[in-house]
Amino acid sequence: MTFETAALLIGRSEFVIWDIGAVKGDARRDAARAVEIATAIDSPSLLSYALDNLAGLGEREGFCESASIAEQTLPPARNMVDGVEAHEVLCTAAHALADAGRFEAAVDVAGEAAEQATRLGPHHKIHAAAAQTSGLLPTGRLGELLVAAADVADLVMEEGEHTCPRGVWALTGRALALFEAEDRSGAEATVDLLDRAGPEERTLIPWRLYRAAEALRPLTGLQATRDRLTRIRGPELLTSRILRLRAELPVRALGGEWDRFRDLGLEARNVSEPACAPYLDWIVALVNALAATASLEAYGERYTAARLLVDLLPLLAVADASQLARKLEPRLEDMGAHASAEEAGHYST
Repeated sequence: MTFETAALLIGRSEFVIWDIGAVKGDARRDAARAVEIATAIDSPSLLSYALDNLAGLGEREGFCESASIAEQTLPPARNMVDGVEAHEVLCTAAHALADAGRFEAAVDVAGEAAEQATRLGPHHKIHAAAAQTSGLLPTGRLGELLVAAADVADLVMEEGEHTCPRGVWALTGRALALFEAEDRSGAEATVDLLDRAGPEERTLIPWRLYRAAEALRPLTGLQATRDRLTRIRGPELLTSRILRLRAELPVRALGGEWDRFRDLGLEARNVSEPACAPYLDWIVALVNALAATASLEAYGERYTAARLLVDLLPLLAVADASQLARKLEPRLEDMGAHASAEEAGHYST
């Protein structure tokens, strides 16, 4: 068990993560072995890289291991002396918790990362805001998100208007929080920055761009969302398929493209269970909107569910839309989703 052995294992596992080239061996086994060695020789630096690789390899193939990744990464993160390494592992754990549907825990861990980031550089602050977005946005804690992502645009500008996929997700959180706070001009300016500063649509981790496209739909509209989705290119990993389907299914339903929706629905049902992505089944069931969104809300995605119902209001009979809108308005206001509440109010006659 040596430092050099662990470093080589980490490097070999990264060949798969970054699609550098073909290598022999099992990348996940290499990363797991590197975690064991780094722990045994008490090397926080190696442990940070090894844990990050293990999480990165796991998140490529769905979300069945997300909770265990978080549980494995949290204890060492909280015991690391080096603040930079601890911070990155905390961010990884927060995203994994959100991927597992454990949003409250994700918010708590992301808060730890944000507190640590106050003593670190701008990019670490961006990563912390991205982690906070993963817990706060789907659950509808938009007032908190507005504060958590307040400096993201300035930080991205400080870094030369260039950012990583996690930076795209942090900017997405900022844009949606501004939109729901009824600052449309600020939200649109944030999306413009996101488009200028984010990685090209071809990326090795496209699933973060799919998440952004889905989340931005209430602000940018159906056609812009459709265009954004068609521009994304990258490896067709299972996680990419899941989040592409999650983003595209509502677009097709809301646009009345039912043949395409049905085709996507068949694909979604084939991957939802093996990938531990139950929300795909619920979104496929949008023809029964109240049941589908009730399942999403029970899962913890209060804002996702409520916003989908707002989008569906124009498709309902007038009386049904009015009755639903009256129920939605106070729920949306309670989340800080003032723009969506106002939109719903147009139907509550």
